[in-house]
Amino acid sequence: VNIWVAAGGEAKNAVQITSGGGKYDGYYGVAWAPDGRIVYSSIASGAWDIWIMNADGSNPRQLTANTKSNYGPAVSADGRTIVFVSNRGGNAFNIWRMDIDGANPKQLTFGEGENFVHCTPDNRWVVYASIGSNQEGAIWKVPLDGGDSVPLTDKPSSWPYVSPDGRLVTCTYHEKPDGPMKLALLSIDGGPPVKLLDLPSTFRFNTVWSPDGRAISYLDARDGVSNIWNLPIDGSPAKPVTDFKANSITGYDWSRAGKRLVCSRTIETTSVVMIKNLK
Repeated sequence: VNIWVAAGGEAKNAVQITSGGGKYDGYYGVAWAPDGRIVYSSIASGAWDIWIMNADGSNPRQLTANTKSNYGPAVSADGRTIVFVSNRGGNAFNIWRMDIDGANPKQLTFGEGENFVHCTPDNRWVVYASIGSNQEGAIWKVPLDGGDSVPLTDKPSSWPYVSPDGRLVTCTYHEKPDGPMKLALLSIDGGPPVKLLDLPSTFRFNTVWSPDGRAISYLDARDGVSNIWNLPIDGSPAKPVTDFKANSITGYDWSRAGKRLVCSRTIETTSVVMIKNLK
């Protein structure tokens, strides 16, 4: 797994900025900071930690250390705070925040499991999903400075992401437990979905709002290769954004101006091994 940057989101412009196997750079999250640096998860230290580097891959710096597992980073709009997922507080994975340099960590949630964290553009709220077998998946928000969590959905839902204007949240959504998964647009204040959009059968995961606020990006696995597609919120047909011919995308994020795409791409190799005379 390595991290790539593509101008305009076009595969022909993609440049690999990390290298080497076994580090899983960006596999569990990669995000742009407003100053153009990239925050990402990596196991280069021997454990899942949060790192930051320049957009060309230079000057990588580890931000968390010796604190169990840390992943899924997102950066506040003012560039001062990183929110992420960690189990350093106990057995469950909860939402944490820290300064952009890794200082002053603070736990924000204390439930049985939370994930998929993002900040609102006004730097007031952190939106996330509850996860785990002991609770139903739902979308929540919690103050960035700490406080009580507020539910935004009362039906199974996940993969939230806040719109560029901060008014809406997109997420995957089930109107009925046995019904098809849809893409929902929610008010940041909660309540029933403002709109529900049908998802193609090739939809996989990782919804990200497009920088212009007109579409929802997601990972699509048609033709056996994962690429990023945009689903317009006006109900128009989905359109491909990237056109990679091989390998898989896991994490990705758009720069604030929408001119650059960062993504982690996975090359998976498998082999068959014969063992003889096993005793």
